[in-house]
Amino acid sequence: MPQPKTFTLTESGEWQEWIELATRIRAENGNGHAPDTVTIGGELFATPLTRGAILVQRVHRFADYEDTAAAIKARGKELASSPGR
Repeated sequence: MPQPKTFTLTESGEWQEWIELATRIRAENGNGHAPDTVTIGGELFATPLTRGAILVQRVHRFADYEDTAAAIKARGKELASSPGR
């Protein structure tokens, strides 16, 4: 896994600290537009595993989620309707 370039990665157990970490990495990577980086999408999910259960829960949604989702959908439609597809 690529390490952050502008700060030291430390382990955390609190959701808010994970959200802050993802926000910092996302900003460092140009919000998904920088080459050769790991893109962090519009939502963060936690998946705790316990005996007999798997729970998936959204713990954060980035402010640009709706705009990004609309851009992805528009790009998908554009690619699907392009000649040669």
